[in-house]
Amino acid sequence: MAGLYAVEVEPEVRSWLAELSDRDFGRVDFHVALLAEYAEDLGEPYTRHLGGKVRELRFHLPAQQTRVTY
Repeated sequence: MAGLYAVEVEPEVRSWLAELSDRDFGRVDFHVALLAEYAEDLGEPYTRHLGGKVRELRFHLPAQQTRVTY
């Protein structure tokens, strides 16, 4: 393994994260950590290819399915 990938957080995502409960933030943190560690190999159900170089990180929070494009 080459090491962890850096994850940049856009302002609108930062605002969304600030509004999450500790439990939901923990879920997001877990999935982002998977992406940072296994970015090149992480596939479904955690990520999905959208076309070209665009992918999305996919996970569930209690009230919603969540997609974060990267």
